[in-house]
Amino acid sequence: MCTVTADTEGTAIITAATADDGKTAQCQIIVCHTIDNTDFIKAVGGQCCWNLTGSGTVLLTPENLERIQAVTELYISGEGESKKLCDLSGIE
Repeated sequence: MCTVTADTEGTAIITAATADDGKTAQCQIIVCHTIDNTDFIKAVGGQCCWNLTGSGTVLLTPENLERIQAVTELYISGEGESKKLCDLSGIE
């Protein structure tokens, strides 16, 4: 028998039990999608109010997704940090 439970932060817990002796084992899997185009993240600046990881990427947690969905316009001027932006890869 195997069961899978998940929370809203992208963690899945898989519990498996053997039929013979009822022993169980658990495995946690963390599933995170990330915006990893740091030039894009810097160009957007504080317009999304998202939380960055230590490496400067954005995990698509429920909280960050909510903040991104609230944005109706982005202003990227081509000045300052925006000058480094060459493409929109990594935000698909």
